[in-house]
Amino acid sequence: MTHYRFGGSLGKDQLAFLTHTEDWDFNFKDSSKVISIFKKGETADFRQEFIAAIKKDLECIDYRIEEVGTASLKVMVSGKDNQTALPVGLYVKETDLDDVTDQHEISQGMFRALSLILQLNYSLLAKIPSCILIDDIGEGLDYERSKKLIDLIIQKAKKYAVQLIMTTNDRFVINKTPLEYWLVIKREKNSFL
Repeated sequence: MTHYRFGGSLGKDQLAFLTHTEDWDFNFKDSSKVISIFKKGETADFRQEFIAAIKKDLECIDYRIEEVGTASLKVMVSGKDNQTALPVGLYVKETDLDDVTDQHEISQGMFRALSLILQLNYSLLAKIPSCILIDDIGEGLDYERSKKLIDLIIQKAKKYAVQLIMTTNDRFVINKTPLEYWLVIKREKNSFL
C-alpha cells in the first residue's frame, strides 16, 4: 500500500542532490521522495508518456503547464564551491507565465496535486502493484479542483484496475462524490462504526 497524505507536504519541503543515478534509489512508498520519483520517470522507457500524462492530468484540474522538470533553484546561497552539488527541486512552466515556477514558489495546493499526479503516473506506468490510500484528498485546493482531481483519480483507478481508498471530511467534496464510492466511518468513543 502507498499512503499519500494529501494534507501534508508530499515532498514540497524536500530538495534532492541528484549527482549520480545511484542517488535515485529509494523506497517508492515514501511519498516525500517526489523529486527522485520524477527523475526515475524522466529516464524510464516510458519517459514521453510519463511527462505527457503529468501535463494532461494537471490540465484536467485547470493547471495548464508547458513543461515540468527538475533544476537547481533560482534562489541559491552565494559563495558555494563549484564542486558542491547544488540542490534541485521540481519546477513547472505554466502557459500563461513568462518564467518557470520553482518548487518553493509553487502554492501548497498546486504542489500537492503535482506530487500526487506525478507519483501516481509513475506507479501506474511502471506497473508497480499497489493499493493507494490518499488521506485528506483535496486539502489546500479549491472546490472545483478538488472535484476534478477526485474524478481524475477515480478514472485512473478504473483504467489501471488498482485499489483506491480516499479519505476526506470536506462536505463539499463528499457531496459531489458519487454514492457508489462512499463508505462512511463514524467514530464513537473508542470504536468505529
